[in-house]
Amino acid sequence: PTSYLELLSTFRKVLGEKKDELETGKRRLTVGLDKLESTEKAVEVMQVELTDLKPILVKTSQEVDELMAKIEVDKAAAGETKAVVEAEKEIASVKAAECKEIKDSAE
Repeated sequence: PTSYLELLSTFRKVLGEKKDELETGKRRLTVGLDKLESTEKAVEVMQVELTDLKPILVKTSQEVDELMAKIEVDKAAAGETKAVVEAEKEIASVKAAECKEIKDSAE
């Protein structure tokens, strides 16, 4: 009878430990499932936002491409203007030197 009582006591102890382990595992699984569900909802929201933003991205990308093309044209025009200004500057320098010579010879 004593060994039977010890067996029952040990069985209850092991049963309690296993029950606690199962409860802990169940809680962990529940928390994990809750996190997966919340992540799934967040992903759905982000996908909707991404879908909404895609046309804006396409439009903005086109605008950027157009702006870059305009900048290239403006850059080429600025290069031409710079060349003209440099040529005029050279002519002005020559004329200034001529004027200085005339002034110096007049004095």
